[in-house]
Amino acid sequence: MLSYLGNPSIEQNYSSFLKIQNICKEKKEPPYQLSEKAWYSLKSNNNLNQQKAHKFWLFAAGEKSYKWEEFYEKGIIALGLDNLGNLKNYHSQDEIAQELQKYSSKDSYPKNDSKANWEFANKMDIGDIVYVKQGLEPILLGRGIIESDYIYDDTRNEYKSIRKVRWTHNGIYNVDFNELDIKQWNQKTLTDISENKYKDFCKKIEKIFNNNAKEDKNMNSQPLNQILYGPPGTGKTYNTVIKAMEIINDKKYDSVDVELYKDLKKQFDNLKKQGQIEFVTFHQSYSYEEFVEGIKPYIPEWGTVEENNRFIGQDGIFKKICKLAERNLYVFDEDQKADFDKIYKIFQEKYETGSSFSNLLNIKYEQNNLVYHYGAQSQDRRIDLTRIKDIFNSGKQYSTAIEFNKDYKGNAALKGYFFNFYQELLQIKNEYIDENKIDNCINQDPLKYVLVIDEINRGDVSKIFGELITLIEKDKRIGEDHQMTVTLPYSREPFGVPNNLYIIGTMNTADRSIALLDTALRRRFDFEEMMPKPELLRGKDIEGVDLEQLLTKINDRIKNEYDRDHQIGHSYLMGVKNNEQLERAYKNRILPLLKEYFYNDIDSIAKILNCKPNDISSKENWFNVLKEAQKPTKKDNEQ
Repeated sequence: MLSYLGNPSIEQNYSSFLKIQNICKEKKEPPYQLSEKAWYSLKSNNNLNQQKAHKFWLFAAGEKSYKWEEFYEKGIIALGLDNLGNLKNYHSQDEIAQELQKYSSKDSYPKNDSKANWEFANKMDIGDIVYVKQGLEPILLGRGIIESDYIYDDTRNEYKSIRKVRWTHNGIYNVDFNELDIKQWNQKTLTDISENKYKDFCKKIEKIFNNNAKEDKNMNSQPLNQILYGPPGTGKTYNTVIKAMEIINDKKYDSVDVELYKDLKKQFDNLKKQGQIEFVTFHQSYSYEEFVEGIKPYIPEWGTVEENNRFIGQDGIFKKICKLAERNLYVFDEDQKADFDKIYKIFQEKYETGSSFSNLLNIKYEQNNLVYHYGAQSQDRRIDLTRIKDIFNSGKQYSTAIEFNKDYKGNAALKGYFFNFYQELLQIKNEYIDENKIDNCINQDPLKYVLVIDEINRGDVSKIFGELITLIEKDKRIGEDHQMTVTLPYSREPFGVPNNLYIIGTMNTADRSIALLDTALRRRFDFEEMMPKPELLRGKDIEGVDLEQLLTKINDRIKNEYDRDHQIGHSYLMGVKNNEQLERAYKNRILPLLKEYFYNDIDSIAKILNCKPNDISSKENWFNVLKEAQKPTKKDNEQ
């Protein structure tokens, strides 16, 4: 049966479709599950009866795990023996062993090393669990989940064979060897300790991590709601990327160089595409309808017979990410899962034969169809349950009937009826999940989601969040003891904010002081001040203009003449490497900010720059202005 489904040359015709449909009925499983099983069946030439299980690996991060800190920081595991080159060039473990013989010494273990390299490149899979040991000591250092296929990275100086890992634990985890029924760890670099080989060995190791008997070193403790605030150019938006990845990767990045930031930004952008991170900028006209939910006019497709002049709901960015985060909060046993058959049975109990809902009239039930009328005199119409089931099991959400019908591929003129039926099934599913949420269904390691709100103080927070401002408090979050929900005004759906959603805001203090912020917002957010850091410019000298000294003196005078919230940020000068770039930074960034701060008062700006008022308007004198600006004045020395 599975070998038939796994056949890559299966004919794509109606006869094949019927045969596959009958197989699905007989196996009582949805097509997407059988398809995956069939693929594994073809790959291993075995008729597997269940999905491929993840494997568990014990790993040494270099001799005495001296590479652990690097591996953890970069989110990887790696093997040495770089003389082997790209491990994918070898067709067997024996080939690797033969190559190792050329470099082996009396103290080496070519058999173990060849097996480790072969399995690292060919047997380890995405989703496998890896544990990091500390030499032969009774200590584990970390636990992670493999997130990539084998990669040969020739740009690294050493340990060029790598795989990417999402580390879930990092610390000192004491191990009782007697409990594991061993004398010490083996001396192998990589060992497959999966259940089929080592019985319940890996379960005992999992228990070590789950019991919290550990000394965590770098685990993230970010607040659920935080705002980075400070003057322009202090790196607030830049740091939201780092903060977001600290939250999601559960690690603290104490120092971020250019290469690490590029890697973090790449991760950030990928997670944005996947919906795990969302980014929005508040502005003066931004509204609740855009942020949470609203309604918009429904425009039917050209040539359809649906009615006009009606409105449909539209989820905002906040509601969307809350839904995704909450979906990841719970796990269910097989008998608790909201599968299609279970939900459809509830639908049948709710709507008996002959009843109606929405615009579907006189409902009847056939084996693979839902039969309905769309008017008093209309003929029987059918909704194909097989297609609905596939879409339902995919977990997709749709905002409009047009979007839904692209997947359902039904009669375009009747897509509103199909969509309404699907939406009703989702509503029943949500109600079912709410009823079956119990303590042991909580996902102990849910994905973390991040919403970045840039320029949060430029929007009317009370208007944008509305009644939901209360729900972002830690103890009111979904998953907490005092969780709270509200009924949304347009959809009438119950809504809460899950405790695995983190909100990071940025606030420009030149626009508005923190003291003027909405009181409700101030109470519910942690605030982290981000001030200019002239020391980051240390050693940068452009033809006699010391950038660190220049920024320090300008900001000292701004603080004396105005306040500390209107300083100039270091980021405007960070990329300056020559005279031309310095001119551009001064004329396009620094001077316009000073004019904004001092309302174009040239005399006040001249005091800040330690120059004559006429020099400011002169296009040629800009360099002399900056040379003078870095020098201390008599008044500076008196301060």
